[in-house]
Amino acid sequence: MVLNALEVDPGRVWKSPWRFYHESMLDCCVPLDDIKKTGITLSQFACLAECNKLYTELSYAESKSEFLNIFRENVKRYMAVDDTILVVCYNRKLLNQTGAGHFSPLAAYHEESDQVLIMDVARFKYPPHWVPLTILRDAMLSIDNATGKPRGYLTLKLRSHISLRLQNDISACKTLVGIFSLFILIQLKFCKLI
Repeated sequence: MVLNALEVDPGRVWKSPWRFYHESMLDCCVPLDDIKKTGITLSQFACLAECNKLYTELSYAESKSEFLNIFRENVKRYMAVDDTILVVCYNRKLLNQTGAGHFSPLAAYHEESDQVLIMDVARFKYPPHWVPLTILRDAMLSIDNATGKPRGYLTLKLRSHISLRLQNDISACKTLVGIFSLFILIQLKFCKLI
C-alpha cells in the first residue's frame, strides 16, 4: 500500500501493463514464506522498505510523555505532505480488535480530538478507523515477543525524492530530446548533401 501510494517503481510489471507493487514482490530481508508463518518485526519492515527505495526512520515507542509529544508533532507534520507516510506497528488487542502485532499507515490527524485515521491494510477485516493518539501510543508500547522490544512507527519517504510519475515525465522528455537531436542531425546531414 505504501510503496504504491508513494509511486515507487517496482522495476517490473505486476499485471500487464501495470507496474504496481504486490506483496509477492517483497522478497528481500526476510523470505516471504517466513513472513507468512511468523510475521515481521519493525526492524525487518524497515529493511523491506529500504530494499524498495524508501528512506526509513524507525521510532520505538516509549512511555515517556516526550515520546507522545514527538509522535504527535511528526503526525501533524507528515499528514500535511504527500511524500512521506507514517506506518504504525501496534498491538490490535489494545484497540479491541482480533489479532496481535499489526502494521498500518496513518492517513489523517484530527487535532481537536487528538485522533489519527488508520488505513488498515486488512481492509476486508477492518475499514479505516479513528483512534485516540494516547491509545495508539499504548498499543505501540506493547512488547513484540520476537524482539523483546516495544513496537513503534516508521517514517517512510522516497529516497530519490522523484516519484514514478516524475520519472515517467523525465523519461518521456529524454526520449523527445533524443528524437529531436536525431532529427537535427538528419537535417544537417541532408543540408550538407545539397
